[in-house]
Amino acid sequence: MKRLFFLVAALALAATATGCGELTGIDRTESALRDAGFTGVTVTVSSAHGFDTVMAKVSVDAPPGALASVVDRVVGIVWRTIDLRFDEVIVVARVPARHVKTIQPLRRDALERLFGPRPARLDRKSIGQQLAHTGRTLLVELTIAGAAGLVAFAIVIVLLVRAIGSGTRAAQSPVAGQSPAAEHSAQPHQARSRSQE
Repeated sequence: MKRLFFLVAALALAATATGCGELTGIDRTESALRDAGFTGVTVTVSSAHGFDTVMAKVSVDAPPGALASVVDRVVGIVWRTIDLRFDEVIVVARVPARHVKTIQPLRRDALERLFGPRPARLDRKSIGQQLAHTGRTLLVELTIAGAAGLVAFAIVIVLLVRAIGSGTRAAQSPVAGQSPAAEHSAQPHQARSRSQE
């Protein structure tokens, strides 16, 4: 029974963890941005009415006049690494030491003029498709985790009922130290006492 309990718990944990690696292109893009020297890196994706957007937020120690080149570097990394088809990249570049921030949206056609066509392998899935797939996968995983939790709860209840039943039977057993044989041998002794009276 305990083995079954641990197996159910392991399945629930595995189901919950499966969805963490769905948008692997985002992880790769964030790593590439950090390797390029940026800090405070966050890459998010969104899709609305068939229009897919990547937002890349970075912090950098640079003079305000260099932010245009910072945006170009960030966009270039996104263009070459994220394996999702998108229509727009929004770059949010911050210079914390100078309290300066710039927000620059760039459409896909402008990016193609800057960097050339993307490899076809990077455009196999759109952000909208991937988000929909991730949502369905998450729903399935939550269902599995919920069912596993109910099974685990039922196992705990069964174990508790058995433990309570064992305790009740132990309480109803003869007094400790007096065996059934001793109790039986005491009865003739009481009968002899009555006859002697």
